[in-house]
Amino acid sequence: DDAVGRGGDLAFQHQIAADLFGALGGANLLQRSWAEQTARSNADSALANRIDTVQATANNAAALVQSAIELLNEDRSAELSLRAVARRAGVSPAAPYRHFADREALVSSVAAVGYRELTARLRAASESPSSVDDVADIAVAYVRFALERSGLFRAMFAERCDPTSPDR
Repeated sequence: DDAVGRGGDLAFQHQIAADLFGALGGANLLQRSWAEQTARSNADSALANRIDTVQATANNAAALVQSAIELLNEDRSAELSLRAVARRAGVSPAAPYRHFADREALVSSVAAVGYRELTARLRAASESPSSVDDVADIAVAYVRFALERSGLFRAMFAERCDPTSPDR
């Protein structure tokens, strides 16, 4: 009996709320709010999809560059090909062309990685050289980089690169 009374009270409260909502133009407000939420949700989804696409594109380009570096380090005498890089990265042979105009553009990106790595090593050897020993430390770091990362070093200084690349 008590439960029925509470249920009745609840139904009555809902009826009052519905009447008030309707009197205040709530149906139009609710429809407008729902339409705005839907539009906002669609815009958010589209933005999220674009962000995912940009991130996937960046990840694919980075994977291709990393694969090229690995190939250069493994076989120092081999000619780097986009097909071999694609195979190493596990993507289709056409995938590199979505990120790089040609082989020279890929090599430019590889070289840019090398320049950043070489710069870090030279700075680690001596941030601000002030003596002959500091300069010698930098020279040793340069030679070590050339010996340890010979494929990357070759991409930086011996391979044809894209002369218009901002990374170069």
